[in-house]
Amino acid sequence: MVRSAIFPAALLLLAAASAADLPKGRIIDRVVCSADARQSYALYLPSAYSAARTWPVLYCLEPSARGRLPLERFQEGAEKYGYIVAGSYNSRNGPMALASEALQAMWRDTHETLSIDDRRAYLAGMSGGARAATAFLKTGVFSGVIAQAAGFSGTLVPKDFALPFFGTAGTDDFNYAEMRQVDRELEARGTPHRLALFAGPHGWAPSPVCSEALAWLDLLAIRAGNKPMDKVLIHALFENGIVRAKASEAADDLIGAYLETRSLAADFKDWEDTAALQKKAAELKESKEYRKALKAEERAIARQQELMAKILSLARDLNGSGRQDALASLRDSITDLRTRGAAAQDSDERRVARRVLQGATVQAWEQSSVRREKKDYTGAATELELADLINPDNPEVLYSLAGLYALANDRGRAMSCLKKAVENGLADRRRLETDPSFDSIRERADFRALAGQVPK
Repeated sequence: MVRSAIFPAALLLLAAASAADLPKGRIIDRVVCSADARQSYALYLPSAYSAARTWPVLYCLEPSARGRLPLERFQEGAEKYGYIVAGSYNSRNGPMALASEALQAMWRDTHETLSIDDRRAYLAGMSGGARAATAFLKTGVFSGVIAQAAGFSGTLVPKDFALPFFGTAGTDDFNYAEMRQVDRELEARGTPHRLALFAGPHGWAPSPVCSEALAWLDLLAIRAGNKPMDKVLIHALFENGIVRAKASEAADDLIGAYLETRSLAADFKDWEDTAALQKKAAELKESKEYRKALKAEERAIARQQELMAKILSLARDLNGSGRQDALASLRDSITDLRTRGAAAQDSDERRVARRVLQGATVQAWEQSSVRREKKDYTGAATELELADLINPDNPEVLYSLAGLYALANDRGRAMSCLKKAVENGLADRRRLETDPSFDSIRERADFRALAGQVPK
């Protein structure tokens, strides 16, 4: 495999003996990189880990730098299939240089400490972390990607993309449409890929789906000759897929049933009798029921786009002279969406409402971050008001709003938001006491009193 300049061969020297004291079979909450103490990551070593042989590794990029979170989802599969998993506490949404530095630090540190099979080094990311992960595939170092809740930056799928791609999407995910389109493009190209859908919002997939992703990478490693033939494992994975396909069809989830059946026919054609599966996939694809499900999916996606455009248009009007009218309309629209999204019964209407509320929240955060980078703190706060309207009493939104108001010298609103953040569970005093956003109000008696109420 050709290695790029940002992952030089010198970094691949192993010093596996130094891993002897690392705990196995449980998540190590934080490992500080020996070459750069500013960089750290969560680490999981399977119980059977030994330096006597090399092991596959999965590097995880989390959009909010929660390094442990993806390991909690991958732990079950990593233990079962024997993967090292590392999740950065420094990689987050923002400049690509941050993610690049974090990934290089993890790569260097794990390769200095652990016995790693470089033929089986993979990336995983969620949302913005998935976009970063797919971008780093261009280095030529990695053998595949698990992209959750987002695909590629820029063009939908780069023309030269040919590596294994395991995608996931929740049915309530605002990026659901994107992941379905990525799947269609990769299917048309014949690129090794899978798309696993699950009931849930934008975020890391549940543990069973993450385990399925690692098993799929194992399957492709066997086919590539990078993992010894294991007929028992192959048949077990085949049977598991059959169960999932039948469960989807029994639940009238014809899209899920087609995706699973199609993938089974492609993934196991070298080892199992897949003729019946190929026929079943073709029948599903041509059935009236499947086409009806696709039409319903298309209508839901169009409705999502329509409602998102309305919400974002009203949010833009918060900056103008019609602010009060826009605010009233926003509140009405959000209340309606929240009501529809809270319905007990799953439906396209409920999914659309949830996707729009999530998507508008993420958009508000992203636009606020852009304005903050430009030091337009008042504008950044106005952008974030949409997230506050959608997620009232969320301590993280309130904390960020307070910081923006403080930077804009709107001290009264800063203290008001901060007070609400504390009342709603803000629980990191050190962060509050050291955040430079609050330098302008740090010496106020009411700020010090409020900070004293926050748990350390």
